[in-house]
Amino acid sequence: MKKKEQNNKACSAWVRIAKNAAANALLFAIALGLFLALGLRGEGAASAASAAPLGFTEGLSVNTAVYRGKKGAKAALLIAAGWDAAALESIAETLEKSNCRATFALSLESVSARPQLVSRLARAGHELAVSSQGAEDKPFDELMAELSEAVRLIEAAAGERPKLIYAGRSDTLTRAARRLELTAVKGSIDLICERGGAAEILSRARGNISGGDIVVCAPTAAFSEALSDILEYFSLSGLTAATVSGTIYD
Repeated sequence: MKKKEQNNKACSAWVRIAKNAAANALLFAIALGLFLALGLRGEGAASAASAAPLGFTEGLSVNTAVYRGKKGAKAALLIAAGWDAAALESIAETLEKSNCRATFALSLESVSARPQLVSRLARAGHELAVSSQGAEDKPFDELMAELSEAVRLIEAAAGERPKLIYAGRSDTLTRAARRLELTAVKGSIDLICERGGAAEILSRARGNISGGDIVVCAPTAAFSEALSDILEYFSLSGLTAATVSGTIYD
């Protein structure tokens, strides 16, 4: 009887060993599968990056937006103009007086309403980009048609096809940029110009902007009022206000 109990215990031990071995084999198979899947995914991403259109920043995936440029003495002002762009004229005048350049991301509404201003901005050496408000709420085909028309109107008014799209927080606009062969930009600092007065906007700029930053602004009256002081702060900090492309590529 005692010998039978010992045999049963030995069998139970072997069963436990076999179960543990099977479980370990299963875990190994799962880990190997994940490793191979991720490896293939990485190869696919590398292939996609190598096939990126010329408009994309070198070394970035085609599905990646640009958040900042190269470190140096330049910081970009990206002025995103939606339907409310009443201060664009005064902003353009302030930039011209200071001999500074910026990037203006224009929606279809703002381009359609001010084609002469678009031409003026281009002649002054500013960079023109496209954008869209409420992109996530629009059918993708409708958004693509809107952006394509904005690109066409900017090219007609400025004589050059835009290279950038301001994507803001929108992943849909980042995807649209790929279709249009444009570089998606999201920025590294947002001055939140829709909120507060000129002094508050200036305080968000002071001490926070450094070389390579892409500073997102909106053409509000408060930002227009603060712009001269912001440009003075740039100068005192050894920074040059530049276009986004000038900050990314130069």
